[in-house]
Amino acid sequence: MTVFWTAGDVAVALFPYSDLSLAPARPALVLSTGEFAELTGNTVLAMITTGLRSTWPFDTRLQDHESAGLRVSSVVRMRLATVANARVASRLGRLSEADCANVSAAFARAFPL
Repeated sequence: MTVFWTAGDVAVALFPYSDLSLAPARPALVLSTGEFAELTGNTVLAMITTGLRSTWPFDTRLQDHESAGLRVSSVVRMRLATVANARVASRLGRLSEADCANVSAAFARAFPL
């Protein structure tokens, strides 16, 4: 399967709830490369949300949600999922360079390998 997304893209995907009971379609940040997706059949995603009901440590508010293809101000949340490529429906946009840098810095703080 040829994929149409890569790391830094924002896509609509079936993103599972923590208990895996349901996977509603929602925007998500693609973390893995297109090569990874093609080789494994899976894509690694981070949740994107408006962040209005709750906050998590290291939530990163996007400064340019329009470039990402989002209609409203949103945050990238440190809630990750690996989903089958077939669960990624469409590409909405791409994070700006500044937003990529901010999200990368948050990941470095949350996952200091």
